[in-house]
Amino acid sequence: IENRTWDLRTPFIAKSSAPDPKISLIMIDQSSLDLLAEEEKIFWPWPRELYVPVLSYLKKGRARGVGIDILFSEQSSYGVEDDNSLADFVGEDFPVVMAVALRSGGKAVSQERLDLMRDIQTALSNNNPFPPGWVPENGLTKFSTATPPSIDILKKTKILGNVSSPNDSDGVFRHIITGGTIDNTTILTLPFALAHYLGISKNLALPFNNDEIAVRFAGPARTYKTYSFAAVLRSFQQEAAGLEPQIPLSEFKDSVVFIGMDAPGLLDLRPTPLSQTFPGVEYHATVLDNLVNNQFIRKATLFENLILSLALILSVVASALFIKNTRILVPLISAIFLFALFYITYMGINGLWIQMAVPLFTSILALISALVLQYQLEGSNFRFIKQAFKYYVSPEVIEKIIDNPSSLALGGEKRELTIFFSDIAGFTSISESLEPKDLVDLMTSFLSEMTEIIIAHGGTVDKYIGDAIVAFWNAPIETPDHALKAVMAALQCQKKIDETVNYYKKTYGVPIKMRIGINTGDVTVGNFGSKKRFNYTVIGDSANVASRVEGINKMFGTTLLITENTYNQVKDKLDCIEIATVKVVGRDKPVTLFAPYS
Repeated sequence: IENRTWDLRTPFIAKSSAPDPKISLIMIDQSSLDLLAEEEKIFWPWPRELYVPVLSYLKKGRARGVGIDILFSEQSSYGVEDDNSLADFVGEDFPVVMAVALRSGGKAVSQERLDLMRDIQTALSNNNPFPPGWVPENGLTKFSTATPPSIDILKKTKILGNVSSPNDSDGVFRHIITGGTIDNTTILTLPFALAHYLGISKNLALPFNNDEIAVRFAGPARTYKTYSFAAVLRSFQQEAAGLEPQIPLSEFKDSVVFIGMDAPGLLDLRPTPLSQTFPGVEYHATVLDNLVNNQFIRKATLFENLILSLALILSVVASALFIKNTRILVPLISAIFLFALFYITYMGINGLWIQMAVPLFTSILALISALVLQYQLEGSNFRFIKQAFKYYVSPEVIEKIIDNPSSLALGGEKRELTIFFSDIAGFTSISESLEPKDLVDLMTSFLSEMTEIIIAHGGTVDKYIGDAIVAFWNAPIETPDHALKAVMAALQCQKKIDETVNYYKKTYGVPIKMRIGINTGDVTVGNFGSKKRFNYTVIGDSANVASRVEGINKMFGTTLLITENTYNQVKDKLDCIEIATVKVVGRDKPVTLFAPYS
C-alpha cells in the first residue's frame, strides 16, 4: 500500500525534476527495426558490426562514454568475425560499458567467463577502487550466476555493468541496487559502472534502504534526449559521405549515451510508477541522472515517520474531542488531512520519502476511536439535552445548546428573562361541563397549538398548571430581543384563539378565551427540585409578577397585559396602550401595565 501511495506522488515529483541534458539515449525502436528490414533487408537480431558505426559516430562526436544495455551473450549468428568487429571497437580507448546480467539461479556460467569477468573487474578496481559509500551496510547482493557477453567480446571488454535489478514485491521498479558480487567479483550496476569509469560520480554515502536505493524519476518515457538507432546510423553514413548528417555530431558532445531497446517486441520494457512500459535503458539513464546530480530519494527513518504519525493522530484526536460543532470539525479535519498530504508530497519533491499509508490509516483509526469515545462520553449528554428539551424549546434552540453546552448552566443562574403566564377564562365552568375524555381532547388540542407558537418564537415552556401555561425567553440560551419575541408569541396565540373559537364552540360546546400576563426581570433559572426529581424552571419575584398580571386582565376586560419593564424593551417596535398603574400582591411598588396590539 505504501508503494502505491508513492506511485501517486511520483508524477508531482517528476514534474519538479529536470532531466540532465548531458544524458542521451539511442533507441532500437520499432521504426529502426522496420527501416533496416525494408531498406537493408537486415532482420533482428542484427549483426554486431552494425553497432560499430553508431559507436564510431559517438566517438567522433566526442561523447564521454557509452553504456550498452544489450546482452550479447551468445556468439553471433553471423560468425566469429561479426563478434570480433564489435570486440575490436570495445577494446579501443573509447569508454564502452558492456552489459552483464547477474542472476540468482539458472544456467551456470562457464569458469572461463568467470575468470575473464574477475580479471576485468580486478584490473578496474586496482586502478580506481569503487567508492565505499556505494556499498550498503550489509554488503552488495550476492548472485550465483550471470549472463555475460560472448567469449570474443568479453576478452576485449574493459568494464562490465550489471543490467539486472530486482523489482518490488508488486512487480514495479522503484529501486536500484548499486551492484552485486559473483564468485567474489564485484560488478557495479550499469549506470554506477559507467559513472565510476568516466569519473563523473560523486563519492557520496548513498541513501540505502537495506541494499536498495529509491529512484527519483524525471518524467515519463523519452524524457531524456532520445534518438532512433536508424537515424544515428544514417547520420554516420551521411557524415562519411560528406553530407550534412541528420543528427549533427555536436548533439553528443560531452554526453553520456545509453544504447538500448524500446521496441515492443524486444521485451526490455519495465513497469514503473509512471508507466507500465518504461524502457529499461531509460531506467538506467534515470539512475545515472540521480547519481551524478545527487537526486536519489531518501527514505525517512522510523523516528521521522513516527513523529509525523503522532502529530497527525494528536491533531485529529484533539479536534474530535474538543470541537463539538460539526460545521467546524469537518472542515478542520479535512484541512488537517489535506495539509498532511501536501506536506508528505512536498517532502517527496524535496527528496524525502515519508510514509503516507501508516500515518493516514492510523490517524483515521484514531479519529474513529475518538469519535466513538466522544459519542459515549458526551453524546449521552447531547441526547439527554435533546430528549429533555424537545418538548419545551424549538429544534434551533436545542442545536444551539448542543453546539455550546456551557450556555446551559445546570444548577441555576441569575438572568434577565421575559416570563409568560396564561390562563383560560372560566376554565372551572368549562371543565365541569365536559366529559373527562372531551376535556382531555380539548386541552390537548388547545395546549398543543399554544405550545407550538411559543416554541416557534424561541420560548421555553416551563410547565402546564392545569389550563395555565408558564413559559419564558432568554434561557437556557441567550435570546436577543427576548421581550419582543415573547409579546409577539402572545399576540400570535390570541390570534390563533380568535381563528379557532368557532371550532371549539362547535366541537365541545364551550367558548375559549385566554388571558396572558408578561413581565421582564431578573430571576433565577435552572434545575430545581430533589436529588432524584427536578425541573428546569424559574424562581423569583419577576415570575410572580407575570402571574399576577395575568389575573389583572379580569379587572380591565383585557386578554393581554405587559409590565412597564417589558414595554420599555418593545415600545419602539410595537404599538401599546397604557392601561393603568396598579399595586400587585406581594409588591410594594406599583406596576404600570400596557396592552400591546397588532
